[in-house]
Amino acid sequence: MLSIKDQYEIGIASLLHDIGKFKQRAFGGNETESISKEVLSMEGQLLPVFEQRYSYRHALWTYDFFINDLFPLVKDRSWDIALDWEKIARESASHHNPSEGFSRFVSRADRLSAGIDRYTGDVVTESSNIPSEKYRYLKTPLRALFSSINNGSRTATPTMSRYSYKLSKVEDATAPAIDADCDEMLNDYQELWKQFISDLGEIKNLSSVMQLLSKLKDLMLEYTWCIPSATNDFLNDISLYDHSITTMALAIALSCSENREKPFRLFAADISGIQSFIFQSSKDSFPNAAKVFRGRSFIVSAVSTACRLEISDVIGLIPFTDIIDAGGKFTLILPDSDGLEERLDRMQEEQETYFLHEHLGTLSVLADYSMCVSPNALSMEYDEQTGRTNFSRTQIELSRRLNARKTRKFSHVDLHGKWVLDDVNMAGGRCAACGIRTADDGEFCTTCRSEIDLGARIPDSRFVSFEKDSGEGSRITKNYSVVLSDRSRSDRLCYSLKTVEDSLPLWRLNTYTPDKDFTEIAEGAVSDDGKGKPFLAYVKLDVDNLGEIFIDGLPSKLYSISRYVALSRLFHNFFNVNVREMLRNSYEDAYTVISGGDDVFIILPWNKAVGLVSDLNNQFKTYCCENPSIHFSAGIVVTGATTPFALVNRKTNEALDDGAKKREGKNCVEYFGQLFSFDELNQLKDDSADMAGFLDDD
Repeated sequence: MLSIKDQYEIGIASLLHDIGKFKQRAFGGNETESISKEVLSMEGQLLPVFEQRYSYRHALWTYDFFINDLFPLVKDRSWDIALDWEKIARESASHHNPSEGFSRFVSRADRLSAGIDRYTGDVVTESSNIPSEKYRYLKTPLRALFSSINNGSRTATPTMSRYSYKLSKVEDATAPAIDADCDEMLNDYQELWKQFISDLGEIKNLSSVMQLLSKLKDLMLEYTWCIPSATNDFLNDISLYDHSITTMALAIALSCSENREKPFRLFAADISGIQSFIFQSSKDSFPNAAKVFRGRSFIVSAVSTACRLEISDVIGLIPFTDIIDAGGKFTLILPDSDGLEERLDRMQEEQETYFLHEHLGTLSVLADYSMCVSPNALSMEYDEQTGRTNFSRTQIELSRRLNARKTRKFSHVDLHGKWVLDDVNMAGGRCAACGIRTADDGEFCTTCRSEIDLGARIPDSRFVSFEKDSGEGSRITKNYSVVLSDRSRSDRLCYSLKTVEDSLPLWRLNTYTPDKDFTEIAEGAVSDDGKGKPFLAYVKLDVDNLGEIFIDGLPSKLYSISRYVALSRLFHNFFNVNVREMLRNSYEDAYTVISGGDDVFIILPWNKAVGLVSDLNNQFKTYCCENPSIHFSAGIVVTGATTPFALVNRKTNEALDDGAKKREGKNCVEYFGQLFSFDELNQLKDDSADMAGFLDDD
């Protein structure tokens, strides 16, 4: 295993290896006026020769970025780990002309990622905004991946999407547009680059290399999610961000692996029992219920990050080999080494024992890490017999193994003749929030009281940091806790909870909740003149046929790791960023229980539920390019504010899974026990508004 210092150098170099594409396009490719003579003199060392000319000139712009943009911010600063910045710049920029240094790992990872991204076969071209060859790298937009989804038609010829994204920060993103005018892309690149460099300047306030790489990764998401990684292929549907993070994960794993033939060990995990954990109590509504749910939801959101840190500690690896972290699921590409599986087994036993003891079996992390694969297993090489790419077959097998774990929860726990729960006090009155443990203070147990305290601090806290073996904060896994505060802790893995501010990455999760209890939320259904009933609506929705979309939705020859990663990120982004902003702007009394990945669970005043689901559906259709193959179903249950939460949770699941999801074609809503299509739901929304108007007129 390489030293932590070497791993960080490789991580930074591989993450930023193509940043030159961004800068090159922002300056219109004008090297003589925009690149220093010092950098231009390095082309013989950094660039390969093709047809007697130096090629891949974006790499020269990458070197220029390091020398003129990054070095002034980092080179003379005191970091907790002393990095060789000259080496990082040189090895990053020479990824097309690698040396004997670690650029060979960056180069190989780049080829793996690029080779499994780019398709050069037959394409159906419907788009009219195809720039001429001369300006292709400046005027080619990132095209929407959603257009390629076509359930049940894996053999279809790939289509160049008519939908594309405007260059913008991810927080300012708009829905993809049809045949957008790309003549202004140079100006847009220039403006986006200026904002990027301005925000990059904030890293000078950091002292931890872990926090530095975390912030650089977040900046890449913020600014390069909308930039096409390649403009010389046919589809242009992989962003520079998705290419960069897969390259980083692959490069770190390649450099640290002891297994030359099969260097990658895939670690896939699924946080199980989320709703059982959040809605534990079978009692009627209890004091501080909203704070309990808020605290438990936050714990669920933090588990994947804490688990990544636990895994990194066990392996001696920096925590930046994740390629998916969305909706309670995460996937890492780990380097294989002798005894790794045994070490992970011991770690999993410790974590399962902790979750079993702390959460009494309601919450668990299912994981499979039994697959070691070769680089070819992650490729887009197509097998005519199976009709799938190599990565498609690898992903199907990984999913099969992870699903098998669901029948063997806590299978790693070795009791050694002892009871895991032997020190849990079961005497006395039950806790109102979990209904299982003893109420130590007469109302709540120690664990639930901790969750209440966590939930109470969330609305006013600006930052969250992950602390190891700390007596502070709320414990998330065996060794890691989260600490909420109103000041940053830049020496640790710390995130901003509010906005992209200071030097910290943003906690990009939908944690929107009003600072009200559920009785107060229910009162939101009563007008100022006393009309209406104080009831709550529980709304749960998730994307239909998501497994089929990920496995068979894309044309089979397009199935690559980066498209898989991008698709997961796009769904997660909608159910976090888009839903969060909708709630803030239009449904301020809505309480987010779960939001991310591919589903949402929200509690709000009952008379707002139809409008929320209808608005979400309309926005989701636009977000997904009006693709008829992509839709969601929903269940809505209306009840009083004092109904036991475990009961109403079960009824909401039944409305969704046994109601809307059972209808042929799905794509509908169960409401008051009746199934409605979204057209019918929109009509119901309009009729309700008309009826309310009649009542007001009266």
